[in-house]
Amino acid sequence: MSDLQKELNGALRLISTLSVSGDAVDIVAAAKQKIRRALELSEPAPAPDEEEGVQNG
Repeated sequence: MSDLQKELNGALRLISTLSVSGDAVDIVAAAKQKIRRALELSEPAPAPDEEEGVQNG
C-alpha cells in the first residue's frame, strides 16, 4: 500500500467517525465516494494478461 493510499484510507476513517444529519449526510456520503474512487485510481493497473483473464502455460 502506497503512502497515498494510506493517507486516503486515514481520511476515510476520520470522515466515517463523524455523526452527520440533514443535508450533511449527502455531502459526507459524496466525499466518501470521491475518496474511495481516488483509492481505486491509485491502485496499479492490472497487467494486460490479468485484465483479459488470459493465463500463461
